[in-house]
Amino acid sequence: MFVIALILCWRVLPRNETENGSSHVEGGSRLARIDFLGAFFLGAGILALMLPLEIGGEKVPWKHPLILVLFGSGTALLLLFLATEAWWAKEPIFPLLLLRQKDVVASYVVTGCQLAAQIAVRRAPGTD
Repeated sequence: MFVIALILCWRVLPRNETENGSSHVEGGSRLARIDFLGAFFLGAGILALMLPLEIGGEKVPWKHPLILVLFGSGTALLLLFLATEAWWAKEPIFPLLLLRQKDVVASYVVTGCQLAAQIAVRRAPGTD
């Protein structure tokens, strides 16, 4: 899937050009516009935070050091994601300036609460 996504980005993603037709991106590469480092930190951070929620209590005891390590590394990876988006990425996946707009933050909070409520609702065992 990753290779297919790379090929599609290379073929479909437009080059970032100025008014006079010159490219902002070194070498004019379309793939240079993609924030791979930010994508890696975001994906790895979410995985590291979600994995202990999946395995904790069932496959691994909650007091096991692996759970604490996963939560800690997930937090660190998401902080690295924020730093990458703020200072490194030329075209960030998530521009942090969005968090200054009240409407955007409100929609994120509502969406997060809705998802949390949907996840919390579980059907009783044996009912269909």
